[in-house]
Order: sequence, then structure tokens, then C-alpha cells
Amino acid sequence: MVQRRPPDPSLSAHLREFHQRLPLACDPPNALLSLPDDRILYLAAVLRDTPVPAPALSPEEWQGFLDHLRPHGVYPSWRTGSGPGRRTAGRRSRLWTT
Repeated sequence: MVQRRPPDPSLSAHLREFHQRLPLACDPPNALLSLPDDRILYLAAVLRDTPVPAPALSPEEWQGFLDHLRPHGVYPSWRTGSGPGRRTAGRRSRLWTT
């Protein structure tokens, strides 16, 4: 089994710097990079299939996070019995991109 490490905490800053030169396609450009660092790092970890704890967010903050992702083709796809606010051993939330 391949051991995956969580994203480097400086990844958010590197992404923001890199995408100044090559903007992410969205309206407005780079809108995903306006998210707080904890959400960018969580999104990077999930997209890399790296197990990390989900950020401690209120239900409203989770909804805002998901609402921010949806226009960019990133949709929630929770495994049965998992997701924000639920305690399940060995399961974690997943995101699906189109």
C-alpha cells in the first residue's frame, strides 16, 4: 500500500502564487483559491485520495464550502455513514470531480 502524506501546509500559498501566472478557469478566475487555507488543503488531500481529518466546520460553513465548489464541477459524494458531523471508524468524506 502506498503511504500518502498530507499536503504541505505551504501548498495554499504556492497554488495562489502559481495561479497568478496561470489562472484557474472559473468566473471569477482563481475563485477556488479564495477559500481559507484549511479548505484548500483538505480539498487537495481529498483529490489526492490522502486520508486527513476533515476541517472542524459548522454545518453552515460546510454548506458554504460545498456551495463554493459546486460551480467548478466538484460535487460531494459521501460514503454511506460518513460525512461532516458523523463519527465513523475508517470512513471519511469524499469529493467527486467531473
